Amino acid sequence: MGCVTTMDKKQLVKLISAYSMADGGLYRRGQNHNAYFAMNMLTKHDDYIERVKSVFEQVVHVNKAPVKNPCKQPQTNLTSRSHPMFTSIHGRIYRDNGYKGLDEHFIQSIDWEILAIFYMADGSLFVEQPNKKKGLVNPSPNVTLNMKRLSYGDTWFLKKCLKDCLDLEWNISKQFYKGKTYYSLRLRNKDVEKFMKGIAPFVVESFNYKLYNVHTENPV
Repeated sequence: MGCVTTMDKKQLVKLISAYSMADGGLYRRGQNHNAYFAMNMLTKHDDYIERVKSVFEQVVHVNKAPVKNPCKQPQTNLTSRSHPMFTSIHGRIYRDNGYKGLDEHFIQSIDWEILAIFYMADGSLFVEQPNKKKGLVNPSPNVTLNMKRLSYGDTWFLKKCLKDCLDLEWNISKQFYKGKTYYSLRLRNKDVEKFMKGIAPFVVESFNYKLYNVHTENPV
């Protein structure tokens, strides 16, 4: 499996970058070794796991196995063999001191598929119900991207690219936890319908609970 056989290489590199910036990661066992991909995901999202596995198997063998952790919900681990392509992408995502940032080469042309991957991995949907005391007449969906590992600079850059490429406006939110500052993105309400329509074709069934139909005022 050393060569691409069923997927355009540009599309393949895009997806590998997206999955590596989301729940997965690229790792090196030393400077003389190529990078490999690894990801833990809740087993109930097996359709997502299989989709990720099918992408990386365009390049190398990928092992799928249960995570032995009885204190949490069942999880599944994917670990690929190493490959020079992964090393190249690793060099664009990881910076000094192991900071995992953004692959700016692809984020500058972010599309609905990449955004759907980010949302499935790190997004959340909270629907605030009508409340007369708050003056809230209709349900209000709150959509956030919680890639809290990102610096303020990377968060701002992602916000800019989402506006430039998909015309989605996000606000940067700041949270403090255990002495650290974290940033996330919150989508403006008027863009929720456009966002949901854009990502829906790329969201796997087990993540449908994160979709929302503005017109029915219910999750999809």
